Amino acid sequence: MLEIFESNEKSLESVELKINKQYSTVSVENTAAIRIKLSSKTNYISVKSRYIHLFKESMKLTSGKSEKDWIRYQITTEYDLDEISNILLYIYDDCKPSGTMFGCCSRFNACSDAKKCVNPNKQHAKNCWYNENLKRGKIFYGVNRNI
Repeated sequence: MLEIFESNEKSLESVELKINKQYSTVSVENTAAIRIKLSSKTNYISVKSRYIHLFKESMKLTSGKSEKDWIRYQITTEYDLDEISNILLYIYDDCKPSGTMFGCCSRFNACSDAKKCVNPNKQHAKNCWYNENLKRGKIFYGVNRNI
């Protein structure tokens, strides 16, 4: 997967691999983007359910009880990874900021109360530093203030 990113001129500087007992998580810009499960029984890549529209109807997708909000794509050959390479690149780009970072927008109180970004423009929200603080549990305003 890292080869796919590199060969398409995607920087690996913001990519992190965390190896867990059940699966490994690939994070881009501190956002859990992709999960990988490699075992003797099954191999699959999971992505957030919101990316289901990127898969062809002919691709067999499953979901696990323990992985709500994630969909799985089974990997049986090296060509399966090639088949979803464009999806992985889209997810990478979706996690990266798309412009100049800024402190916060006018929704900072609503975001603080919700403990997450509530800006409906997700492309714009990726450039918000306060959103990054919220992801780390740092809340500066509102009823949930902890800093």
